[in-house]
Amino acid sequence: MAIDYTRKDFLRCVRELPGGGVDVALDGIGGSLSFRSLRALRRGGRLVLFGHYSTVARGRRTWRGSARFYAWAGAAALGGLVSPSLGGT
Repeated sequence: MAIDYTRKDFLRCVRELPGGGVDVALDGIGGSLSFRSLRALRRGGRLVLFGHYSTVARGRRTWRGSARFYAWAGAAALGGLVSPSLGGT
């Protein structure tokens, strides 16, 4: 099932699925969206970050965008280690 995150609250849609989350979240945008993707996971789920789209501004990758991407990715990783319940129920 694909969810257009620009039109719907994807976290709410995912939580309404049987099981209350997903086994794998593929996040090609990154940034602050990574933490929401982490929260969409069931216990034991996997978050896959790729693409780094959030690092792009006006068609070019920026240093500031890259720093934010890795900061959010690190926060999501630490959040999953410290509190596995972030990944679901």
